[in-house]
Amino acid sequence: MQIVEKTLSRFTEDLKLILKDDLFKIIIHGSYVPDDFQANQGDIDFLILTHRNSDDVVNADLIGLHEGYREDRKFLLHQLEGTYYPKSFMRNPEETLYGLYIGTTGMKPITSRKNSYMDLRLINRKGLRLFGCPFSMLTGKPFLVVQSCRMDYDCTGCWYSGYE
Repeated sequence: MQIVEKTLSRFTEDLKLILKDDLFKIIIHGSYVPDDFQANQGDIDFLILTHRNSDDVVNADLIGLHEGYREDRKFLLHQLEGTYYPKSFMRNPEETLYGLYIGTTGMKPITSRKNSYMDLRLINRKGLRLFGCPFSMLTGKPFLVVQSCRMDYDCTGCWYSGYE
């Protein structure tokens, strides 16, 4: 599935350019994880974690990025759908946040969780990390967030212990 790998590589590089040092983690979940994804039929679900809450300028840049993907239809970038959250929100899902939702129903800033607790649990157990170090999203204890990592661009300086 080389086209998906190219898609995810391009997405990662684009996010690094827009989010810079604020990019904390990129996780892919949904049908791609168990190799059930079919190009041009489903979507590629993502969860992006940043160090801080988003702002209007960053959200506008990210919406512009995704609108461009949908217009260009290069690789499978137009099939990316997901959420941008600050990393603190993953430890406290009831926290007020300022993030972004990218979906089939539109692209809009968000101030509350768009993923169900079941989604978050599955992401925590089965998500594929493209960028960032493993860490616990739902508890304060460090443990492996992803069982495999198809493309790990930056995992230096991790405090990960590997134990649940």
